[in-house]
Amino acid sequence: MRLSHFIRICFMMVLLCSAAAAHAQGCSMCRDTTAGSVPQIRAGLRRAIPILAVPAIGLFIAFFVVARRFDAWHRIEESRRIDDER
Repeated sequence: MRLSHFIRICFMMVLLCSAAAAHAQGCSMCRDTTAGSVPQIRAGLRRAIPILAVPAIGLFIAFFVVARRFDAWHRIEESRRIDDER
């Protein structure tokens, strides 16, 4: 049941994070920078956003994996300690 619960959570996160139309944040500096640029620069900026997101997503996933492994290791060590005390 834990695995199915985990899969459901992952599915919900993917569903909530994906949007039919991702709108820009609307910060004035970004808007001013892109408004005064030539179309090639605007296209480059549009391509750069997903590329810059990849390392951040990778770091988040790596942190999540390490945290889960540490939690599993901690539970094993805790159960061994309890068994040794008996």
